[in-house]
Amino acid sequence: MRKILVILTGVVAVAAAAWSGLWFYGKGRIAEEIKTQAQLIRKKGGDAAFDAIEISGFPFGYTGRITDPKFSMTREMPDRSSGGFAQSVFTWSAPWIEASADVMAPNSVEFIFPETQEVLLELPEMEGGPLPVSVASKDMKFTTERSGDDILFRGGATAISGSLSQDTEKSGKIEITYAMRALQTSGKFPQKQTDTKPPQFAMTYSIDGFDGTTVVAGSTEKPGGKINLTGGKVAAESNSLGTETTGTATLNDIVASFQLAQFGNQPLDITIGKIATTTRMPSDPAPGPQAFEYKIGIEDISLADLIWTMIDSQKAYVREINALTIDMDGTAVFTATPSNAEAFAKAMENGLPIDVKTLRLNDLTVDAIGLKASGKGEGTLENDVPEGTAALAIEGFPTLMNSLVKSGRIPPQQAMVVQLMVESFGKMDEDEKTVRFDFEAKDGTMYVNSIPIGEAPTLPR
Repeated sequence: MRKILVILTGVVAVAAAAWSGLWFYGKGRIAEEIKTQAQLIRKKGGDAAFDAIEISGFPFGYTGRITDPKFSMTREMPDRSSGGFAQSVFTWSAPWIEASADVMAPNSVEFIFPETQEVLLELPEMEGGPLPVSVASKDMKFTTERSGDDILFRGGATAISGSLSQDTEKSGKIEITYAMRALQTSGKFPQKQTDTKPPQFAMTYSIDGFDGTTVVAGSTEKPGGKINLTGGKVAAESNSLGTETTGTATLNDIVASFQLAQFGNQPLDITIGKIATTTRMPSDPAPGPQAFEYKIGIEDISLADLIWTMIDSQKAYVREINALTIDMDGTAVFTATPSNAEAFAKAMENGLPIDVKTLRLNDLTVDAIGLKASGKGEGTLENDVPEGTAALAIEGFPTLMNSLVKSGRIPPQQAMVVQLMVESFGKMDEDEKTVRFDFEAKDGTMYVNSIPIGEAPTLPR
């Protein structure tokens, strides 16, 4: 029995020593990893610094605290004042960051952020120098985990808010406050990133709602005012890991309320029920055509009565804006891609760096001020001359023309000429409500319902 106890004691001692060695080895690896990541940031043109790394939690886990961390990144941006490019600097700092991990699962690390953080923006076009932003968060936590060559992340915060202010020469002092509720995000990014491309990642995020206020003091040159912005749920996805960069976003229940000095500080509200966008672009330029996609839809727009009165004092229009949609895709030669904003901006100096080859209009919808229009089409571009077909259906055209006449936008004689042209070229449905047009661009000539009307327009470069 005594021999067995001696053996067990020895085994326990060896295990304890091995566990202690494992713990201290992991502690050293964590410190080295932090220093390595800071060095990688410096190689990409940024800077990363901290005061100290404190690691505790022995024997079952690691709890680390990085005190006074600071991160900055420098990029070139277009400078409209000079017509060239200037450096922009983004700097983030906080009093501390805490990280924790289990000894048996050191690849999964949870990061806890303080309630206060600071962001400093130095942009070329900013008046009054650098712009400091104060950020406050509640229950802000993120977890990262290594999976092969990727790092997975997930997390969020109960609330994130912030404020900033700046004195400007033209508009006086500008103060902005904002808040987001129930932020949730997840995604992944490769551990290895290239120095010549923007960071690659895949991410989803959502918030339950947001609000913000902008107060402009104004000046003798520009009157001031106040803008309140609120919104409901927001959901978005972005992915730049593959050969294409894709993104989707949906915003709900947006309300913008303006109180401007030039209008007597009366509240002017604009509400939007929903905004949904989809984009798909190549991640890198190429000599041959690449696919692209763009879609935006806006639903249920309403304007304050005072806004309608300013643009429609005669009450001539049907005061409804129900839907605006454009959905298209195609192929184009990209000499620079929008996913690389810096390279794209530089390429724009020599013209648009996108040469469209084929284009398909899946949906064009306008349901506003009494007019309902929907269109589709597809075609190609040869030497900037379009070839293809399109169809357009319009309901409520007479109502629109009557509104234009009543509002004084066009004289009655001109409206009559336009109406006769529509009736001559268009095909009226049996219900006499919808007029249809079939367009065709062929051999340099434009046709409407098989009637030639002139040369097909050459698209400007």
